[in-house]
Amino acid sequence: MGAAPDVLVMAVTELKSERPLLNVRILGEISDQVVQLLHRPEIDLALGRLTTLLQHNDFEPLACEPMRLVVRANHTLAAKTLLALDMLVSWP
Repeated sequence: MGAAPDVLVMAVTELKSERPLLNVRILGEISDQVVQLLHRPEIDLALGRLTTLLQHNDFEPLACEPMRLVVRANHTLAAKTLLALDMLVSWP
């Protein structure tokens, strides 16, 4: 889940302090369902890792997440301690 729950808690806390009468409902959906809810429009905003392009929606990245490359134990790349993206792009 990464930092998303922490960001959500901070955002809701700040939002409720500014607008105490605002009704906030938190839904747990997969990213494709979230995009559909935004397009219908059944929800006003979303926080998540969206895998679908958001056409006709504004978005703001909230964080950069580190990515990890995982290979099987006997893979040739397992012996490397440092990999660059260009090495992976040229990998057969």
